[in-house]
Amino acid sequence: MSSEIRVSLEQFVSRTDPPDRRLVVVGADADDPLAAMLAETFGSSIDVETAPETHGIETTDRLPEDEPTVVLLEGDRIEATSPMSTVYDAVLGINSDLFVTGARGIEDVGLPAVFAGLEGHRFGLRGYPRAGKEKLLLIVVSRWIERLAWVRGRGTLRSAFQELSRIDDEVGTREAYETLAGTDLAVHLYGAGGSERLDRLGSVHRGTSPAYRRSWFVVFRPPTGETVEESDGEVPTGAAQVAIEDGPGVWEGFWTTDPETVQEIDDHIAGEL
Repeated sequence: MSSEIRVSLEQFVSRTDPPDRRLVVVGADADDPLAAMLAETFGSSIDVETAPETHGIETTDRLPEDEPTVVLLEGDRIEATSPMSTVYDAVLGINSDLFVTGARGIEDVGLPAVFAGLEGHRFGLRGYPRAGKEKLLLIVVSRWIERLAWVRGRGTLRSAFQELSRIDDEVGTREAYETLAGTDLAVHLYGAGGSERLDRLGSVHRGTSPAYRRSWFVVFRPPTGETVEESDGEVPTGAAQVAIEDGPGVWEGFWTTDPETVQEIDDHIAGEL
């Protein structure tokens, strides 16, 4: 049964058929260090280019001239833009220790527009020591989904940790889930081991099959289809990230805010794990 579950979770990833996307750092030279960090973050999953000017990029918006801008392109069409400073503050300038220690709390997580625009893109990312920053992308998206659930305050949140002891050992992770447990959310935790103290954080689902050991998912399913208003505009009503460990420290996954896909993933996990 466990192998069947893993194959089914893999199918959510393998059926992903992303469009032709690339990132261009406009206003940066080929040797720009932040552009290099951005390329390192994505590994081989998406092309990152530099362009000193907007030559060759069709845009009706005037891009800022005082700093580089990260542009997400689908074909030749601009899908999203984010100032490099925003990308740096949200992803490039941080590391996983900030989340582990609690220095960056659940309320501090943001996802720049160019990252949010990459939903549905299939990523192959490596963890440390194979790569320095690639896995951080999945960590940031996971925390962003947790923040989305916290902002909503009700609905269902399902999170897989492989080893539930991480919640006991990582101060920041424990604080995040104590915060989530203080809302009206139905929180479900999946993994192996872990102390009995975790039961006060939500419903704990323990297992040692590949579905528990090799799966990384964070799924927030809201109770209704309503949007939530924030100061910076509408936010998605729900989101899901699913990743499968293909080898030691090597992850293949994607994230989505599509309501039907979020519901399908949530139904699958609820019925099989």
